[in-house]
Amino acid sequence: MNENINSSDNVSVYNKNIIATITHDLKSPAIAQIRALELLLKGNFGEVNESQKNFIQDIINSSNNMLDMLINMLWLYKFENTKVALNLTNFNINELIRDIFNENKLMFNSKNQKFEKFINQKQQNITADKMHIKRIMTNFIINAVLHSKENSTIYICTEADKKDFIFKVKNYGHYISDETLKCIFDKNKVFTQKCNGLSTGLGLYLSNSLLELNEAKILYKSEKDGLNTFGFTIKLPVSNNKEIDRNVVLDS
Repeated sequence: MNENINSSDNVSVYNKNIIATITHDLKSPAIAQIRALELLLKGNFGEVNESQKNFIQDIINSSNNMLDMLINMLWLYKFENTKVALNLTNFNINELIRDIFNENKLMFNSKNQKFEKFINQKQQNITADKMHIKRIMTNFIINAVLHSKENSTIYICTEADKKDFIFKVKNYGHYISDETLKCIFDKNKVFTQKCNGLSTGLGLYLSNSLLELNEAKILYKSEKDGLNTFGFTIKLPVSNNKEIDRNVVLDS
């Protein structure tokens, strides 16, 4: 009996060591590679012509996609193999959105896209795990960046009524069939890579799992003209059940 317990403990320690190794040996070099390429693109090491800039930018976009997939895989491992702590706090959602954009400027601006933010100014606070919501919002925006055309517009919208807060990211990309959307949220199909776009599948599966943990609901819709919407709805704190002003547009 003790041997089994020790064996189980050894496997657990081994798995944790593997994840630590992946984080250090893959994630850190990937970030360093992207930063080096960004310096090269800016001309810090000498003049770069337009053709070279386009080539370097393509590598940066690919590297960011790879990094996002790696981060999603690490998050998924932790979510599936460890007890995920839920740290509920009441926080300002508008400040969180601004933080997300400040921390991901290079990634969000990698394809010269324009962001239009339709942010509800009166309803600002929700109660949830702030890090989870941050990860979810970031994932939705990154997916919109990756799957939209260059120089296109991405719409960030927040709404609220007397009971619910709603966050949406809208972009024009490719139409996603109902079958593919269902596949994205099927754990077995995501892990066996039966969906198109492994990075997107992992991120959306993780986002949906974290939302369920926070008693929130994922929103998704894809229209024939390529307008895709991903977001979530979450119950507002009782004290916030007030009349809400209509949304206003903020500059990005």
